[in-house]
Amino acid sequence: MLRQILLFILAFLSFIGVQCSKNPVKERYLEPPFNLVADSGLEGKVYLSWQAPRSGGETGYKLYRRKSGQSYSSIASLQATEYTDTTVSNDIIYYYVVTALYPQGESEYSNQDWALPGKNQPPWIEKVKLDPDTLNWAGPDTVSHIEVWVADNQGIADVISVQFKSIRPDSSERGPFRLYDDGDIDGVSGDKIKDDGVFSLNITIGSPGNPETLVGEYRFIFTASDHYETSLPDTQYFYIVKEDSTGGSL
Repeated sequence: MLRQILLFILAFLSFIGVQCSKNPVKERYLEPPFNLVADSGLEGKVYLSWQAPRSGGETGYKLYRRKSGQSYSSIASLQATEYTDTTVSNDIIYYYVVTALYPQGESEYSNQDWALPGKNQPPWIEKVKLDPDTLNWAGPDTVSHIEVWVADNQGIADVISVQFKSIRPDSSERGPFRLYDDGDIDGVSGDKIKDDGVFSLNITIGSPGNPETLVGEYRFIFTASDHYETSLPDTQYFYIVKEDSTGGSL
């Protein structure tokens, strides 16, 4: 009888071990911060801000910096979602990423952004909006409205040109296209207010009458120029999916 009990216990423990091996504890994904922005055009400093992970649970952040051709190294550990880097030199490009710290460990890097501290620096792209509600899936034109917020250390009046080129899902390239801050004087750009730093354009996304050509990942590569220099390229990614026969989303 004792032998039967021991055999039963061993068999039960073996069963438990098999079940555990089949159902291992799944590790939680450590979500990084997002939308890191580094501001150019400040003398002797770079102001940085980012958004906290949507999942929550982080206990702090770690900020990394590098110069062109170098590897990232940590420059600060903090709990706030903003930081001013005062250990920079003017007229040198710096690249930044940030991670989130959790009790379980450190997340992967956020998006990378760059900054160029100093006087008379080029303008920079602050925000881009491509409005999915303006997509016309059934009509003769698949046109959407794009808006780009631009800033310049010397003032928005110093900006003389904002352009972008697009790389479509089939890897074909279009552009460059010029955006306008003209208050839609010519009735083409769709810009709302003149000289407000928001540059706009109505653009054709896919082939007319064929909505399937819209679907996929698009890259929009922006540059802005003022009377001194042209900015480094700023790349934004958009993914268009087809929801139904009359509407689309980005």
